[in-house]
Amino acid sequence: MTLRTKKHHELQTIIDSIPDISMRKQMEEALQENEYRFRQIVERTPFVGLHEYRLQKGDLVFGGYNQAANTILHLDHTPFIGKSIGTVFPALTMDLLDHYRKIAQQDGLTWRSEVHYADQQIEGWYDIFAFHCCEQGIAVTFTDISAQKHLVQQLEDAKRHRYQFGALIGKSSVMQDVYQRIEKAARIDSSVLLTGESGTGKDVVAQMIHSLSQRKHFPFVAINCGAIPHNLMESTFFGHKKGAFTGADQDRPGYFDRAHQGTLFLNEIGELSSSLQAKFLRVIENGKYSQVGDTKDKYADVRIIAATHQNPHQVLRQDLYYRVNVIPIHLPPLREHKEDIPLLIDHFRQDTEIPRQVSMQLYQYNWPGNVRELSQIVQRYCTIGILFDISDVSFGDVQGLQKALNEFEHQYITRVLQRSSTHRDAAKRLKISTRNLRQKCQKYHLS
Repeated sequence: MTLRTKKHHELQTIIDSIPDISMRKQMEEALQENEYRFRQIVERTPFVGLHEYRLQKGDLVFGGYNQAANTILHLDHTPFIGKSIGTVFPALTMDLLDHYRKIAQQDGLTWRSEVHYADQQIEGWYDIFAFHCCEQGIAVTFTDISAQKHLVQQLEDAKRHRYQFGALIGKSSVMQDVYQRIEKAARIDSSVLLTGESGTGKDVVAQMIHSLSQRKHFPFVAINCGAIPHNLMESTFFGHKKGAFTGADQDRPGYFDRAHQGTLFLNEIGELSSSLQAKFLRVIENGKYSQVGDTKDKYADVRIIAATHQNPHQVLRQDLYYRVNVIPIHLPPLREHKEDIPLLIDHFRQDTEIPRQVSMQLYQYNWPGNVRELSQIVQRYCTIGILFDISDVSFGDVQGLQKALNEFEHQYITRVLQRSSTHRDAAKRLKISTRNLRQKCQKYHLS
């Protein structure tokens, strides 16, 4: 797509008048380079569509577009080149088409409006200018604001039902703060750093931010940095050329290639080596990187969401830390918002009834594995009737062997009582006397 404005033509006229041939050549090369850069920016802008229309014999003829126009409108524009605007946008009213033609005859005018196309609401900026000083035309830049309006509706719904926001559950003040930060991260395109213990839902938050952002129609690529062998990290992220190393029998794209125009979620970013963190910094700063075995730069339009359960100051280079920590979101451990445990239990239990004494045990537990552990234990209880397994007991959660044995006995008796019709039947299953069972029921406050 080539857009040559009146200003461009005037610059070319000035260059042609310069008598010094060498100076003229340098200025022409500079003008061509600037035009190339402008065209690259236009083509690579993922959220702003661009249409070019030329006024010919009183009608507007479609002259060009950028790739984002195809993406936003879900339409291949190639067949429309040279055709009337009414063919490109058949859904537009005749009044609007007439308005296009009228304003196309003016120069230096910018006009903003919202139109509906299919099931989308499109916001457009219409800039009127001259082509080659002789042809009038319109450059239309537009974005799909239906997604933004949908996001606003979701946020309003979330405020009415604030105990649940997407896949997150909780009405505590710390969770309300998390919701607000997610909303902010979804509205802008800056890097995000998620911190918090394992099991707090960092992967869920990263997916939510992507799904609510303007990049939602592009890939969401999630990587656990700790699961990649150190000797393969660079080629895994940046890709490699055939013959770059032993076993590289063909060109392979990396994660940055796959996430182009989308979101790259770097879980446990602290596992990256310092040298690789430096290369990540370059990509974040200017979008450039090179594949292993290649000297040419590639360009990636990728939003970075990073996460770590460690202290980011200790595991990240200082310069990288400040680049990814533009929007910090801390996911609190479950023990710091226990008031949300009843809501979480109700969400995870599905249709299974949870006895009050079991819910109290879940509330009193310290939850070193956070929400992930709570989900697993509630689902296990609903499936097989066992709350905690002996393998769940950790030295940090008990005070000696006797407490661990009491906890296990409590849960085991509870399970047997639930599956027995009478105390006598339960005592028989437990291989103890009925009197002994009654004593244990009093000890553990079991009915």
